[in-house]
Amino acid sequence: MIFLLISLQIIDITVHVLSNQIEPLRILANTLIIIWFIQIYKYKSKNISYLVISIYLGLNTLFLILNGLSNSGEPRIFFWISISLTALISTLITNKKD
Repeated sequence: MIFLLISLQIIDITVHVLSNQIEPLRILANTLIIIWFIQIYKYKSKNISYLVISIYLGLNTLFLILNGLSNSGEPRIFFWISISLTALISTLITNKKD
């Protein structure tokens, strides 16, 4: 599941860079999840993990507040899929910790 989660973050960043829609808040949120698993996850603290997930969701909420629920009138389908999967997988991994 960790590989899937990190891959999803890299795909999300890549899609934004290749489509020339670099969104700093989204890229920061994706990078936070990657760093969490590379550095912080090894400490096995559920509190830190939930904090990281909350910050991730907060950054993406701020993105929505600043940029709206749609992208030039089109719904942000990839956004919702990416955020939902990231939050779900991150929470499952965190709850699986001993």
